[in-house]
Amino acid sequence: MRSGFGGKQGSLSGRSIGKKDLVDRAGSKHSLIRAIGGGDILTWIDATSTSNTLGSNLTNSTIDVVDGTSPTVGSQVPSTEFSTVLNTTAYSFQSNGGVGESLSFPTSLIPASTNKITVASRFCITAASLAAAHIIWEIGNVNGFSGVDGGAIHGIVDQSGDKFWSGIGDVTTSEDSFFLSTEVPEVSRAYAYVSTHDTVPVPDQLKQYLDGKTLIADAASDLTGDTEYNFSTSVASYMGARVPNSSAFSLQGHLSDFIIVKRKLTESESQRLSKALSS
Repeated sequence: MRSGFGGKQGSLSGRSIGKKDLVDRAGSKHSLIRAIGGGDILTWIDATSTSNTLGSNLTNSTIDVVDGTSPTVGSQVPSTEFSTVLNTTAYSFQSNGGVGESLSFPTSLIPASTNKITVASRFCITAASLAAAHIIWEIGNVNGFSGVDGGAIHGIVDQSGDKFWSGIGDVTTSEDSFFLSTEVPEVSRAYAYVSTHDTVPVPDQLKQYLDGKTLIADAASDLTGDTEYNFSTSVASYMGARVPNSSAFSLQGHLSDFIIVKRKLTESESQRLSKALSS
């Protein structure tokens, strides 16, 4: 869907000066995502084409999954809203009071023997303050991703000032890798966020991309004794909160796009994906 300067009537669009952006060259945002993710897409949610009525709560039949596994709703249900920050239809995780509005994926989301994934989202925080953690997606339980062998996290954490947060939960609760960006998120600002998770190296490696740029370089963690493992296929994963119907690390904001790919995208692919989601 095109609007504003990017639409056919936009007098200042890229077409008017003979240039095309990444999405134009691929044909559409969906075409680019399919070109990058292909058969490795595990789940792909696009709220912009949901069949749900604006202002109403989601149901299992109105979550718009373009491809892959669909999540299910809990008793604290996100709603469909027009997000003025994202300038598009989005799922609101704070419409019912902001306490644990969540979606959950079954344990079958990630196939067995998967040791690399990429997670991508387009979201905004709409709460008055960022002085809290905001989980966009997590494999975990009430103890969090670090308490799960094969857990993972994608979101924001209040750690020495709020940071973009990606992580991997390893064999024990004392062994987990996580990386915090040096960039501090802002309230009421749209972000396209991509994080790659790779458990094969010793130590683990993660990388973050925001709106087409690299946030941090691929770096070794402090887990020198860590060994390769796979992402958990025995623990469910959640969007919008730590566990269903919980207030722990609830996402106080809106989400329009969410994608998980069963491989570690290259730097070029990750940058293209985050830039496409932000365009």
